[in-house]
Amino acid sequence: MIYLINPFITSAERYGRNIGAIGGHQMPLGIYYLAAYLLKEGEEVKVMDCEALKLSHEELVRILKESDAKVVGISSTTVSCHRACSLAKMIRQRVPEAKIVIGGVHVSAIPEETMLTGFFDYGIVNEGEIAFLKLVNFLIHSKGELEDIPNLYYLDRGRVLHTSTGEYIHNLDIVPFPARHLCADISIYKPSIGAFRKKPVMN
Repeated sequence: MIYLINPFITSAERYGRNIGAIGGHQMPLGIYYLAAYLLKEGEEVKVMDCEALKLSHEELVRILKESDAKVVGISSTTVSCHRACSLAKMIRQRVPEAKIVIGGVHVSAIPEETMLTGFFDYGIVNEGEIAFLKLVNFLIHSKGELEDIPNLYYLDRGRVLHTSTGEYIHNLDIVPFPARHLCADISIYKPSIGAFRKKPVMN
């Protein structure tokens, strides 16, 4: 099973104490696009948006442990990077058989620094669909070579290594629409106040 995670972070952490709970939260389309791409290729995928679900990392790790998670992809912005690191540390301790992959804008901006934290097995920068699928094929199905996966960063004896930079996807039709059906309750999402007239609403 592949899990794609948006780590838990409080509204006060994301928006600041003055805004706090009134800040909106929209579906993290990046991991839902990634899920759709993996599903199209026949992979088993679950998405856990811990921020929207208010799911603690303790609860999430218990789910991962019970479900035989093989690959855990964590998406992170810079604001939530400390949460992504603490989650990865907990997964490594309690679900050691799972491979941990970091993606998102933070690792894309500073990949070496992110990998040197030592919390992640792999980092994928820029677009993740093609690279993550190839990494899944390598890790789960023993197909391909690590060096042939684009946009990949990893540690080797304390050194950060990376593969070639992949081209951006030009034919967007090869990427399915986000796998919104993996979200059991879309009412957990709402834009910021004043940006919608009624719920449910979706980006």
